[in-house]
Amino acid sequence: MKTSYQLILITLCFISGIYGQEIKVDPVKLLGNRSDKNSVGHGVNVALYPGPKPLIYYATHKLGPIFSPANQTVLEWFPDHIELAPVKSNTQITEDCELCVTDQDVIVAQYTITNNQKRAQNYVLTISGDNRESINWRGKTGGVKKTSVEGNFLILSDSNVFPEIFNNFYEIIGSSEPAKFLETKIPGSYKIIYEITIPAKTKKTCIFAVAVGANKNQTKQCLTDVINQQDPITKNRASWLKFFTDEIPRFSCSDRQLEQLYYFRWFLLKFSTAGGNLGYYKYPVVMEGRAAYQTYCCYSAPFMALDMNWAKDPQIGFGHFANMIHCQYEDGRFPWYSAPNTNRVPLHHKSASGNSFLPAAAWEHYKIHGDQKRIEKVYDGFAKNINWWISDRDSNKNGLFLIDDQLETGMDDIFSNQVPYESVDATSYAYMNLTALAGMAKILGNQADAQKWENYAKKTKQAVLTKLWNKKNNFFSHRDPRTGDFSTIQSIAGFYPFFSRLADKEHLVCLNHLFNENEFWAKYPVPSISMDDPKFDPQGFWMGPSWPAATCHVVEGLAWAAKNLDSSLTKNAAELFQRAAKNYFTPKIDFHERYNPLTGKPLSKFRDYMHSWWIDLIIKHVVGFTPRADAKLELKPLPLGLDYFAMEGIPYHGHFVSVYWQRPDQAPMYKNVPMGYVIKVDGEIAIRKDKLQWIEN
Repeated sequence: MKTSYQLILITLCFISGIYGQEIKVDPVKLLGNRSDKNSVGHGVNVALYPGPKPLIYYATHKLGPIFSPANQTVLEWFPDHIELAPVKSNTQITEDCELCVTDQDVIVAQYTITNNQKRAQNYVLTISGDNRESINWRGKTGGVKKTSVEGNFLILSDSNVFPEIFNNFYEIIGSSEPAKFLETKIPGSYKIIYEITIPAKTKKTCIFAVAVGANKNQTKQCLTDVINQQDPITKNRASWLKFFTDEIPRFSCSDRQLEQLYYFRWFLLKFSTAGGNLGYYKYPVVMEGRAAYQTYCCYSAPFMALDMNWAKDPQIGFGHFANMIHCQYEDGRFPWYSAPNTNRVPLHHKSASGNSFLPAAAWEHYKIHGDQKRIEKVYDGFAKNINWWISDRDSNKNGLFLIDDQLETGMDDIFSNQVPYESVDATSYAYMNLTALAGMAKILGNQADAQKWENYAKKTKQAVLTKLWNKKNNFFSHRDPRTGDFSTIQSIAGFYPFFSRLADKEHLVCLNHLFNENEFWAKYPVPSISMDDPKFDPQGFWMGPSWPAATCHVVEGLAWAAKNLDSSLTKNAAELFQRAAKNYFTPKIDFHERYNPLTGKPLSKFRDYMHSWWIDLIIKHVVGFTPRADAKLELKPLPLGLDYFAMEGIPYHGHFVSVYWQRPDQAPMYKNVPMGYVIKVDGEIAIRKDKLQWIEN
């Protein structure tokens, strides 16, 4: 297998032109060789978590334990596949099993059985499964289950999988080996016994697989294609390597953890993708999680969009935010949660909507790709959404936006004023969306709309800086619209006006709270409320822990302030960036829902939680690349003390930009690139500086 792996990597490097490039990082090896992780998928619809109690999903639907090889314990995890502990192993015969999910939604168990004896041996293997407890996220079990045999295929059918979309759904099981015995008495379950003869002193590879889908013939064909392959695990690995080497910008640096963070984030984005012509998932979208909160949410969608925007294919980022228009309510609200079968997932707040800076994330997509036609497709839907916020949530027409239920904020139980209240975070998001819509309207030639959005953005900025700025403690605070009283809690949202580019130089004093070790400057940043608050609890959900998404707001906001308001802040911005990046190593990289800001301990049982954005932060603040609507080159790296870094193949307004930094007093890392800070456009050197510095060209 190792030989095949090396040949694949060499071939892909040759095909993709990497031998003309300088980055040699192998993301599969960089992230793999772990026994503590079990996420397996390919970014279509199927994802599974093998183990004694396996979880197998189709988009948001949990299928049940439909394939018993997934019940085994993980020995080694890699982004493309896992190696499982053998069911049987002795001196006479040994078993190795590798498990993957293909790009056609086929779960593959590839067994290599080795006979160590001088005579032939019979090897007996049992494969079983059960879909009777299948259930959609926040749904119910039920539906008609059937088990049948058609030729060489055993077929489970399940009418409970998105019945609003599918007439029926199939899990089709097959193998490269003939079955000795089939048990099909209980509808929705099965057992297959295989007896395999292994010649003396030889090994044999056997393929067992289950394909899932709503089209029976197509699903059968996908299964047939896999079981006829000689080595589907190696083929699947080639597909993942192509993703890492061809489809995203390549990154390397002198900090191995930053490399892992970058590529692991891309792995999770791909792994957590589902949809595409699947009901309300018209386009493939990244869900909040796969083991938990597996849904498409208006609050978290822009977090993933900021990262997905950097994929070389602009459709990847576009589809993720355009899908919200497909789910949108008639009055312009974005649904808080959407599943493939409904945009009305049961919720506990009346509006069924909430905070989202998705239009601003779409504007960032334009700054990267310069794609006017795609912006034109989403402009009306985004305008409709901001009009709802203006009509429904700026009832005083003073530019401040109200929150009607704390659940609308994503900060579920953080203490604030009695609702409704004038919200710092909701108003910051509205300002971002207004300025984004003004930019969109301009490139679409709609000057009247551009002026309207600009005027409202100005009103909103003025209102935040005069009405939500608490001069007594130099902090941005929520406000009761009836009394004008400020919230007594200093929450992390107080720093969001820097994230949204609302704050001015005179408000930099607010950051003293961030830098105070008794308030927000925690070892594992950033706590959700000030640590000197009597209600602070480092494990108390939103009353203390560090949440990755909220932390990203502050990291980006401080970096912006350092680059645009006061360059003396760059040291603190760099330190916050590095501290926050290391939160995810516990000790190996993972994404949990929240963390203890004092100890760094993860506070959620589930992993692969997508509420954050780090690809965007790395590109903008490690590499320094800042996208602009006018397509000019702007580079402003933070002083992170790296000896070298490189990012190759950054998509930018129809071109590809590569950025390199090598300290002149160090041995060259990228041998065919001059030392210092070098920017290439379409392979040609455009800028070269001896020192790492800010550049606008």
